[in-house]
Amino acid sequence: TGVNNEYANFVAHVAEARGISAEKITTQIGAFVYDNKTATELGLMDETANRDEAYARLAEDAGIRGDDWAVYEIDRPTGGLSLFGSSLGGAEEDTTEPECNLYRQYLAYFGDVSALCLRRED
Repeated sequence: TGVNNEYANFVAHVAEARGISAEKITTQIGAFVYDNKTATELGLMDETANRDEAYARLAEDAGIRGDDWAVYEIDRPTGGLSLFGSSLGGAEEDTTEPECNLYRQYLAYFGDVSALCLRRED
């Protein structure tokens, strides 16, 4: 069945990514939610960090040294078709671009962050 296939995919992925035998995963670990201490003991995670420590580690892993990185949270419209750049209704839509158009979603960005604010023709 589909669930069994997905479980087999999960086991294969965890076995390869974490260096744990598929047999150990299916007979001892399973597909459960574990607390941090237990997950670390089972080899499912390396360590526990707060958000700032995690961001710093990601920057380091990306080869960014020092404090030459930043993380920004961007408020996005959440209603209806606005997610697709459309609107409904008879009112005239305001098409004025903000001074810094950060409507794209960046999960990770390396480089001059001011480049994110340049006006672009897509």
